[in-house]
Formats: sequence, structure tokens, C-alpha cells
Amino acid sequence: MEKKMVSVAESRQIMLDILAAIDKLCKDNGLTFYLAAGTLLGAVRHKGFIPWDDDIDILLLREDYDKLVKILKEQTEFPWLSAASTDDEGFYWPFCKAYDNRNIAQGIHLIDECAFFGIWVDVFPIDNFPDTEKERQKFMKRCHFYRSWIVAMRANFKTEKFGKKFLPKLFLSGLAHIVGKKRVVRWARDYMTRYNKQETKWVGSPCTTYPREYWEKVTMFPPTEVEFEGKKYHAFACWDAYLRSMYNDYMQLPPEEKRHAHNVTAYWKPGMEPKENEEA
Repeated sequence: MEKKMVSVAESRQIMLDILAAIDKLCKDNGLTFYLAAGTLLGAVRHKGFIPWDDDIDILLLREDYDKLVKILKEQTEFPWLSAASTDDEGFYWPFCKAYDNRNIAQGIHLIDECAFFGIWVDVFPIDNFPDTEKERQKFMKRCHFYRSWIVAMRANFKTEKFGKKFLPKLFLSGLAHIVGKKRVVRWARDYMTRYNKQETKWVGSPCTTYPREYWEKVTMFPPTEVEFEGKKYHAFACWDAYLRSMYNDYMQLPPEEKRHAHNVTAYWKPGMEPKENEEA
């Protein structure tokens, strides 16, 4: 039987449905999440998805994050909604993906990017950061190394272009197979949470690809609301400084050659395809 591809419109609607489901679960359980990175940028600049983007990212303080992951895995209100996190077999990220279990997504550049889950929303923890700028940069640099190692150990070298990063990625991939992929992810999580037992004034997202996704915790509050595809969601009180730290003049559109999507396609599982005129 020929597989039916999830269209771009269906994919975006699925992500919006996941976001709405998370919003309800959080409100029902007294948890707060915040739009993050390109999703927040899209909300501020476009009131929704960045036109060429194809994902949704949210952040929660670690305590709320841990509670939400547990809720997502145990909830029955949305039977189509599942979650994968660090401790799950075959999942190699130090954060959570809330996903639609009616389809299977396939990444081009990562061999196991979507080994068992469908269209997703990325759910990131907010962890404590050291209080001096020098230590924050050192901490983030090490976090970036772990993220690069995780990406390398999952790279599809059949589609990887040969360049200056090819051999280092190949080396890290081989090293991960020797020490064990799960061990690498545990090392990453343990390092990223190393300051959580300390009282610090600074917090951030250690799983990020951005060099300065950290801020003073006090500046998060009280949270405000921004519009994303017709609905209101929380953003940090310091949303402007947060976006400027990552994108500089964030209201300026980037040149076309820098407008990248994530190269993920998805297919409906047999019998799970939406009927005609039925929303995903």
C-alpha cells in the first residue's frame, strides 16, 4: 500500500493541536510553559509560524518540565498524543518531544531522527546557569559540545556533505558507538543540570543551539501573552531582550539563502489518514 504523506498544512495543524493539548494539560495541572526561540520570534514578528519554518519549541522551568513529561506519558485525554524523553529506549535527546502517534516522521540528515514518533513539538527544560558571564559562556560551550556529539552520533553520513566538520563528526559518531549512545545522553543531561542544586540568579536552555539563550530568572516574571496562529500563549516578560540576544535585529527578515526548514517529512500510519474535509 502506498504511504500517504502528511502535507505541510496538515503538519502545521498537528503541531498546533499538540500545542493546544499541552496548553490545556498545563492549565489543568498548574504548570506554565513559554514559547521559545523561533516560535516566539514567529509570534512577535508574524503572529504565528515563520513562513519558512516548520517546528514549534516551548520551554518550562525544570520542575514544571519534569511534571509535564510525566503527565504527557500518562494522560488519556488525547489518545493521539504521546511523548518521548531521555530515558526512553531509542530516543537520544536530553529533552522531550510531544508527538502525534498517528504518523511517522522521517529526517533526512539524522538516521534515527524519528525512529518511532510522528510530527512533534519540542519541549525544553529551563535549568540553572552560573552567575558570572565567564562561567556561563564556559558552561554553554560544554553544553554545545554535548549537543554536537549527540547530533554526530546520529548523523546519516550517506547524506552528509564532506567538509571540515565531516571527519570530526565521524570520529564522535564512532566514539559514541564505543561508549554507548545512552551513556552520552546521560552525560549530557547530568552536565546540563549540574547547577540545579545551587541557588543561582541566572537560568537558560542548555539544550539550545544558540550561544546566549540564558537570562536572569527574575526578568521572566510576570509572564506576558503573545499571539500564535490565533491563540494566546505565555512569553517571558523579558521577551524582547531574549530575542535580541539570539537574533539581534529580530524584526528584520533574514536573506532568502538563510531561510531554512528542518527537512522532515512524515507519513500517515495505515488507517490513520484523516478523512476528506476532516482536520488532522
